[in-house]
Amino acid sequence: MRQESLNVNVSNSTVKDEMYLLFRGQGYHLNVHVNKLNNLVRSMALISLPAIDQADDFNSCNVSNCLYLVSIKSPNSSLFRISKDITHQY
Repeated sequence: MRQESLNVNVSNSTVKDEMYLLFRGQGYHLNVHVNKLNNLVRSMALISLPAIDQADDFNSCNVSNCLYLVSIKSPNSSLFRISKDITHQY
């Protein structure tokens, strides 16, 4: 029996001193692992995106300190903005 990896890196982006790695996780939904650029081994946070099953583009904005994820599915397209709140939580 062949076992497939549960985490597949889809894309990555950076905002200031953080790197965001978009992965397809267990159950095939998307997760974003947040790492400091000076320590890519240990994740600081995990942003789970269970309602999103496809990402066609993933990018960041250093001006507004947020991530953008684009999902293009016919007939609907979606743009998701991921940002931190006042307490620096996603």
